[in-house]
Amino acid sequence: MSTHERLIPATESVEQSIHAALDACDAYRELVESELATLTAGAEPNEMLIKRLRQFLARIESITTQLEDGVLDDLNFLTDRLFAVKRTEEGEFV
Repeated sequence: MSTHERLIPATESVEQSIHAALDACDAYRELVESELATLTAGAEPNEMLIKRLRQFLARIESITTQLEDGVLDDLNFLTDRLFAVKRTEEGEFV
């Protein structure tokens, strides 16, 4: 089996993991937003808890941004350039 053939499923696994991480971040954000909505709608909002959850919301947004802006760019390189590995194995440097 060639390097190219071994890289394809490994790259797909990385891609699936990154998209699963983004899905998990979305679910986490939705949960925190829901909790915030419930807390702020209450008769006596727990301001300390609200403050803490806003911190969590900011951090999950940061994680999502890092995944979308940095990690996905690198993943695009990996998936887009797989053909170059195959061609290089065939003796043509791209």
